[in-house]
Parts: sequence; structure tokens; C-alpha cells
Amino acid sequence: MKKTLILFISILSLSIHAQMKDLAELASGEFVTFEPVFDNDEKLFGYFTLFNQGEINDKTRKFEYVLLDKNLNKVSSNTFEAEKILYRYSAYLDINKDLILAPYVDIHEMSIWGIGKFTYPEYKKIDLKNNKITVYYGKCYENNTFLNCEPNKSWRDSKKDIKAERKAKGYLDNASVSILKNGKLIVSQFKNYEKYVKDNVIMYFDENEKMIWKYEYNKFADKKNGEFIRIIDIDDNAFYAIKITTINKKKTYKLIVLDINTGKLLAENLINSISEKTIESLTYSNKFKMYDDKIIIFGRSFDDDKLNGYARLLIDKKTYTVTVNTLFYKEDLKQYIPKLDKNGGVESGYNLNLKDAFLLKDGSVAILNEKFKPEGQYNKMKTTDMVYIYTDEDFKVKDVKTLEKEKSKGQYTDYLYSQYLNNDENVVFFYKDFQKDDETKDKNWILFINTLLKGEFKQEQLIISSKNDKFIIHPYIAKEGYILLREFNEKEKYNQIRLEKLNY
Repeated sequence: MKKTLILFISILSLSIHAQMKDLAELASGEFVTFEPVFDNDEKLFGYFTLFNQGEINDKTRKFEYVLLDKNLNKVSSNTFEAEKILYRYSAYLDINKDLILAPYVDIHEMSIWGIGKFTYPEYKKIDLKNNKITVYYGKCYENNTFLNCEPNKSWRDSKKDIKAERKAKGYLDNASVSILKNGKLIVSQFKNYEKYVKDNVIMYFDENEKMIWKYEYNKFADKKNGEFIRIIDIDDNAFYAIKITTINKKKTYKLIVLDINTGKLLAENLINSISEKTIESLTYSNKFKMYDDKIIIFGRSFDDDKLNGYARLLIDKKTYTVTVNTLFYKEDLKQYIPKLDKNGGVESGYNLNLKDAFLLKDGSVAILNEKFKPEGQYNKMKTTDMVYIYTDEDFKVKDVKTLEKEKSKGQYTDYLYSQYLNNDENVVFFYKDFQKDDETKDKNWILFINTLLKGEFKQEQLIISSKNDKFIIHPYIAKEGYILLREFNEKEKYNQIRLEKLNY
């Protein structure tokens, strides 16, 4: 086994200049979770920590939360009671910069309660100006009026209400409300006929809940035909979406653009010249990024039903033109990855398993893969090297880096997370690898910190576990230019977090 040169950092020996907190000293009770919190621009705000302070009675328990900012300063803390069936909450900021807590239930406890009587716990809202905690019901739209949503009902009662509404009208009235960053609202409304939906309406309201415009579609729908809209972006000028129309099993895909102030249709451009499955991959992709002048969507490319590469859809916000570019395994990447076949297979039954895609401000894309071999009848799943592909603004390959790592057995991936840098012009991504030092014989998990800055690739390494020293470090996303390290130590029994500056 090769010997790895390590930039060795542990929380026991990091410089005294880094910010550090001991989570065990923040609150009392059993530690439950520590996680990053993001704002409405998907920027890191800080960190949410939750502690379980024990059961109050047979139905409720007490929690304490602590919210830190991205510099690890305490922003807010308080205690609250919640249903015993809950085992944790996750947290996010809403447009008012209140902290919203989303509940997660214990499936075992739910089965004890019985599915018929089970009522899903409500969200909670924390006003960070005064730390006051209230139940959060969200906003609903019914009978042409905005109101607070009703409290959750039991599964049995909800089923009765649905049955009664279908019997009375033949369908369910469904509506969802999205509150935008500028305080305005989008309502998506439709009639649910159980086997299909019909009479869809998208409505746009100002911050005073006055309707500005509405867009109607899908009036002809039945069990075999209909229209669906995937909203892509809403900015200060326009509303962007992809409309999929199905008539007699034939699908068409169009970019529709509406004037945000009037609802006037500005563009309705057909998306074609590529396979239907490639367009479908782009339409439903969760890899998209919006900029002032463009929208970038990343997906997979298919030849009929067989995967053959990657695709990028680019929308010009000035002209509303749609450009789709493709990268093929065989034609475009085989020269960089000699054993790559036309469907993404590499050596010995491994294939390129897409882990992430980074859509940069100039339109270029970086694509991160991991060599993956699925579980067989007699073999565990395995992963090996990371393969990093980066393109120019025209989606042409600039370079491919094969980042060698040891074989991992029985786990799906060694990839951790990523972060955009320098106003979305660059990126840093993190993965781990289990290695043995030939000299010390110590087996450690190594964190790999990878940056692509102005086309130049750099890598740093960091020990994040040691069997001999009995510590393990969990890396977390941090403010730009930093990494957050959370360390457990078996001997010392501590749970510490600290920010450390990255070397780029």
C-alpha cells in the first residue's frame, strides 16, 4: 500500500487561532443532532444542535436546541416539549429569518401508536428576535383566500375527509403555496381526479396577497393525456418553466417564459433535437442553477433507454433561447479514461456513478463520478477512484482527473459534500478514503479537499480518524474558505467542533 503524505490536523493539535466550541457544554441532555442551517439563498447561516432532555410523561419529551452562527457564536437557545414519537428535528430559515423545525418520527413508536390513530407532529417556528417557540402551520389557499393551514389530522380522519370530498365533487381541490424571497407568493392549484389531474392554474400574488396574474393549462386532461409544468426559476423579470404535454402517448417539451409583472407569455420554445429520455432527465433534474443572465440544468444523456453520457441545458435570459449540449462517454471521454465503454462502464464490472455536478457562473460544468460496482450474489458493493471531469463554457471537455483511492467495500460512496466559491466561479469538494500507513501500520480515514480555481486543480489531505489515537472527525460545510471539523474522542469523552481555514 502506498504511503500517503498527509496534512495532519486533529482537534487536539490545531492552532489556537481557530474558533472552537464543545457541544457537550452548550446544553444539558443527550446529544441528538448537529447540522448546518441555510438561508433562502442557499447560503450557510450557521448550525443547529439538538439535545434530548428526557421523557416528561408517556406521550411527551423535552428538547433543548442551540443555534450557532457560521462563526460559532450562539444566536439562540431554548427548551420545548414535543411528542415522544419524535426523535429529532431538522432546521431551516424562512423568508422572515425565523427558524423552522421540521419533525422526524420514530417508525417503531408510530407502529405502537397504530397507523389509524397516528397524527403527524406539527412543525415549530422559533422567532430568533425573542427565542419564542410556536407551532408553525404554514400558509394555505382555499376558496380564493389565504389562511393558516389547519392542524394535522390523524390518518383515519384524513382518509374520511378525502372520501367525503371525492363523493361530493368527484375530485379533490389541491393547492400549494410558495412564498418567494421578495415576499410575493406563487399558488399552484389543480383538480385531483385520483387517476389524473386537470384544470391547473398558476397564480402570482403580491406581498399583500393581491393576485397579479394567473396562467391556466391542462384543461383537456384525461387518463391518457395532459400537461405538466416544472417551475425552474422566478426572478424580478420573468417566470421560467418547462411544460410537458402528452397527447396520444407523444410528449412535447417547451420552455415557457411569463412576464413577472403581467403574466404575458414572452416565449414558448420547443425543446427538441435530442432523445426524449435526455429531455426528461433534464426536466426532472435536481441539478440546476440560476444566474442573472442564464439558467443551467445538468442531466444525463440517453440513446433510446441506454445511458451514454451527460447533457447540459442552457437558457439565455435575454433571448429565451434554449441550447442543449451533450458529452458522450465513447466519443468525448474515452481518450481520458481508456477503459470506458459507450454506456459508462469501466474496468472489472465497475461503472461511472455520478456523485455531483457543479454549474459555474460562466456556464462551464464540473462533473464528479465515483467508480462503483453494485452488490452481487456473493460480493459486497465496492467503490474505487473518483473521476473529475471539467468542461469549458461550451460544454466541451477541458480535462479529466482520475483521483486514485483505495477500494471501499460494503458502502455506497466515499463522497461527502461540496461548496461553491468566489461568487460561484469556483468549487471545492470533499471525499474520504480509508488508508493504511506502511510505516506506522495505523489505519485512518483520510479527508481529501479538492479545489478547481481558475482551471487549476489542487488537492489537500487531512487525517479524520485514528484507530491508535481513538478519535474520529466528521467534516461539515462551513463559511467560504473554511471547513468545520467535529471530533469525538473515546478516551476523553468529548464532542467538539472547530473552524479551520483551508489552504487556497
